[in-house]
Amino acid sequence: MKKFYFLTSILLCGFLFNANAKQITVTTTGSLRFSPSNFTANVGDTIKFVYGGSSSHTTTSTTVPVGAPAWDAPLNVTNTSFLYVIRTGGNYTFRCKPHASMGMVGSFNVPSKVTFVTSGAVNNCNNSDSIVYQCTQSNPPFKVQLFRYGVAFGSVRIVSNTMPFTFKNLPLGSYFATSKGNNGIDSLAGKSSTTSLAPIPQGTLATHIGTTTATIKWNHFTCVKFYTVQFRKQGTTTFTKRNTVSNKDSLNLTGLTANTTFEYQVASNDSANHITATSKFSSIKTFKTNASVVIAMNNSSTPVSIGNDKALLIYPNPATNSFTIQTNGLQFISAQLRNENGVVVWKAPNSALTNNNKLNVNVSNIPAGTYFLLLVDINNKQRMEKLVIER
Repeated sequence: MKKFYFLTSILLCGFLFNANAKQITVTTTGSLRFSPSNFTANVGDTIKFVYGGSSSHTTTSTTVPVGAPAWDAPLNVTNTSFLYVIRTGGNYTFRCKPHASMGMVGSFNVPSKVTFVTSGAVNNCNNSDSIVYQCTQSNPPFKVQLFRYGVAFGSVRIVSNTMPFTFKNLPLGSYFATSKGNNGIDSLAGKSSTTSLAPIPQGTLATHIGTTTATIKWNHFTCVKFYTVQFRKQGTTTFTKRNTVSNKDSLNLTGLTANTTFEYQVASNDSANHITATSKFSSIKTFKTNASVVIAMNNSSTPVSIGNDKALLIYPNPATNSFTIQTNGLQFISAQLRNENGVVVWKAPNSALTNNNKLNVNVSNIPAGTYFLLLVDINNKQRMEKLVIER
């Protein structure tokens, strides 16, 4: 059965309570002007017209949107102010009746207000997702344009009322919408917040857990560009984020703390036009790194002498697909590569390491992580070297 998941947002394009309503002061000046004479306001704001001295004036509406009350009030030494509360969106013009011909006019615009409300889960690549909008704070009909990755997506939609309406069958992407009321006559358009449509990764799992490493896996989506893994120590609040380099189904985490519980989540990402659409993160899961194993090892990046002051070389380190063991005159009777749990993942035959021998070790099939190379020389002296395999 096909499931539809709805992303709900609201284009506030009628009068709604505005918790952020403000007062805008417009003052008459001695040069027979309103200051400011042009500005933007919101539904719920109050325009305070203030007498600034000089001649007697009026503040008189010239044009108002449908449903908005007109006004005509004196501004003089007796009537020093007038308050006008904005009840609907649209374009407003006003004038001083005695001095309009001298340029004492003004205007303000009240655009549609766009507010995101909520979003639902998106769990597939079937282009069956939807976004629900609602236009208020201006007069219908509204002209609504949907944008995907910053580019107009589809044609302008005419919305004839203030009821919710739906854009259906949308592909993955980053979306916002704009709206103009009064059949598009409004000078300014409202713009919604940005909403991402991308599938939430499923089947997340932590594997190959060592003392300082772990691999996070998830079910693969073919329709996304890359994934983001965020993780943190349990009990802390700040996540560390790491991205895959492409559309992969796993990411190796390194540099972790031993014997520690970590929380992790995964999100998918699609992108175009330098804009990224990121899904909601998957539910939080946990894993615990292994306790440290106390061993003697050399962490230096330069060769270190062992027996008869002869150097042993192991390179490159970190390794990707292979590394080389160069004995430089020493003879070893065994070599083993172990993971952080002590499990042997590779070993060399006894005859492989002879005097002045170079042995190339293929690790392309060994998971990325931290490993330890244990070598035993002909005198039964052991040497342990840390080796990191990266992808």
